[in-house]
Amino acid sequence: MISTKFLFILAITCYSFPCKAELTQAKAEKRAAIMKEEETRLAEAEGSINRLVGKVSEETLAVESAIKDLELAKEEMDADPLVKIANLRNAGVLKQGSFVLAALFAVRSLTDLVLIVGPNPGSHAVAAAVQFGLALVFAFIFFL
Repeated sequence: MISTKFLFILAITCYSFPCKAELTQAKAEKRAAIMKEEETRLAEAEGSINRLVGKVSEETLAVESAIKDLELAKEEMDADPLVKIANLRNAGVLKQGSFVLAALFAVRSLTDLVLIVGPNPGSHAVAAAVQFGLALVFAFIFFL
């Protein structure tokens, strides 16, 4: 027969150690809590990513708008004659040569205009007119 000592040990063992069903239930609840926490973190991360994607698209549109504005400003500046003169180094050889020749003939025509006061004013007036005309032609070529 079963001794009382054995029954006593069996009773203590069942009372002090949880049953397998209780352990399984506790682990399942723990796993469910962890899964719920992970789903919450995942939802927060997805929301954060969606906000970042929206912000990136807004910033991209702003940058594209700024680039268009800069291109328009550059076109306006390139049309300005003073900017063309300032960017003479970046111009081609034809533009550089036409600017130099326009400046040279303009200075020579001014010199001949000053010499009209002296002897032989007729020859200096013709030379001044011809050189001024050449200066205008080369200036027209430069500013095209």
